[in-house]
Amino acid sequence: GTAAPNITTISLPDWTANVVYSQQLEATGGTGLLTWTDKFGDLVGSGLTLSPGGLLSGTIATAGNVNFVAVATDEALLTDEQALSFNVNSAVTLTTTSLPDWTDSLPFLEQLAHTGGTGVVTYSVSSGALPTGLSMSGSGLITGNPTVPGLFNFTAEAVDEVGSSDPQVLSITVNQPVAITTATLVDGTEGVAYTVTLTATGGTPPLVWSESGGVLASIGLTINPASGEISGTPSAAGDYNPLCLATDALGDEDQQSMALHIGVPWICGDVDNDGVGPDISDLTYVVDYMFQSGPEPVFYASGDMDGSGFIDVADLTYLVEFMFNGGPAPTCQ
Repeated sequence: GTAAPNITTISLPDWTANVVYSQQLEATGGTGLLTWTDKFGDLVGSGLTLSPGGLLSGTIATAGNVNFVAVATDEALLTDEQALSFNVNSAVTLTTTSLPDWTDSLPFLEQLAHTGGTGVVTYSVSSGALPTGLSMSGSGLITGNPTVPGLFNFTAEAVDEVGSSDPQVLSITVNQPVAITTATLVDGTEGVAYTVTLTATGGTPPLVWSESGGVLASIGLTINPASGEISGTPSAAGDYNPLCLATDALGDEDQQSMALHIGVPWICGDVDNDGVGPDISDLTYVVDYMFQSGPEPVFYASGDMDGSGFIDVADLTYLVEFMFNGGPAPTCQ
């Protein structure tokens, strides 16, 4: 009068490859002890075995589906059978293998990623430490504002619901903020080719150089975005203050107003172009040029004392008057 066995286990949990599996099959009814068997031998070679007591256990090496028919037989040889199946997922693999360099104090946001696993995969830092100011959520999202420059090494680990895990050694370099170190530009000369290279420290490469306000462009100079080289031929003498900017790959920026003096290529009355004057040597130079077939001044306009457009006796007289009789200063054009 005892009821035949009735298998009550009708489903099995999904699992992950290479993680030990252990599930007890359950049944009610029957006479005496129940004996469990794999009806068609489907578990052979899978890595799992079904014990006579109904314990399904072992380790499955590869992902896929497991299907078999469990049979429960009582001592009266009455039976019940149940088709069972579950999915075996591939092992957890943390696929993020590197993280970007960063700049001090800028907002950081990076999501770690994985493949495989069963159920929810949880992330953590298993060794080492994130940069000061950053934290990692259980979902693998790293956020915050790093506040200390340096190289930080740590191990991130992804673990699924059945214990499959994968550690990954990662590092983040936090760079100092961008700081332009060039404060003053070398002097230049109107009409003479000019070049100087700006320098900066810190920032996450590459740095991009630019100018705000167009002062350099207004006098014929340009700034190379990649190298920071200012070059060109200045078109106008004067004192200028270009505002130069250095911006790193993440948008961190420094700006510096720089002093730039562009001088005239010659001094009015400095006919011999020695950088001083007018003086006796310039007077002698004009006399030699006008009366002794001497060389023409390097800058012809420097000898045009009265601004007439020509070097003649009037310019010689003008120079003598200025030097010895308190006459007006030369007015070269």
